[in-house]
Amino acid sequence: MRRFWRPPLLLEAPRTPGRATASTAGLGNGQRVVAHVGQHPKERKAVLVHEHHALEPVGIRKDGSGGDLTGLRVWEAAPVLVQYLETHAADLVEGRRVLDVGAGTGGVGLAAAMMGAKAVVLSEADTPASAATPHGWQTRSTLALLADNVALNGGAVAAVTSVAELKWGCREHAERLFTSTRPPDSKGEGEGEGFDTLTLSDVLYYTEPEIHEALADTVRTLAKREGASVVVAYKVRHGHEHTFFRRLTAGRAGEDDDGGGGGGGFERVVRSSTAP
Repeated sequence: MRRFWRPPLLLEAPRTPGRATASTAGLGNGQRVVAHVGQHPKERKAVLVHEHHALEPVGIRKDGSGGDLTGLRVWEAAPVLVQYLETHAADLVEGRRVLDVGAGTGGVGLAAAMMGAKAVVLSEADTPASAATPHGWQTRSTLALLADNVALNGGAVAAVTSVAELKWGCREHAERLFTSTRPPDSKGEGEGEGFDTLTLSDVLYYTEPEIHEALADTVRTLAKREGASVVVAYKVRHGHEHTFFRRLTAGRAGEDDDGGGGGGGFERVVRSSTAP
């Protein structure tokens, strides 16, 4: 049985003393502290990322043109999800392969690397952006900007963290990621061991059913390892976020059920209904 975890339904990111939040942790020069992680107060480390402004529209246009640049900034759910992962690190992070789906700036996955994950993959669509940098406007890909954030957090994080292209609904990308988890001694044979934990932070920004279906299909493909956990955190923005969970737990994307998870092999564990 695969386990499906869902942190609190996010109405507002809680402001917990001693924890960084996306709205208050700007450092200047485009750097932002997503959260602090560590067992002891004196040993807590900051998870750092660069945020960027782009000339292009942030979201996909209504006519379907343009790219998704929502990943250039830190959204409200990220520090909340980091806190949740830290609370449940023994079950969800330590010694596990973690895939951050729709990683954006990479803050959640980078935090998992600091918490003792065996390996972390930050996945994102590869979209070009005219990003503001200290050297002026430069055309960079979202994956290149994500790789910059890995380097920003130091060698220990970079040693266990990689960046990979993952377009939702693209089976080729998903299968390539899954097979990348083959053991070193497999001689290139077998489909791979898969990921132990998938994290999704504020990936329900859009309301279009086809986007939710594509994301659900990708998650099911990548969470097929026995005992895999899927952890989703989000802020309610449009009221349609729940439809993604119905698609995810149904046997097929787009097939409605009562959310119980029987069809898709996921067990839903709800910790609480709303954030304070």
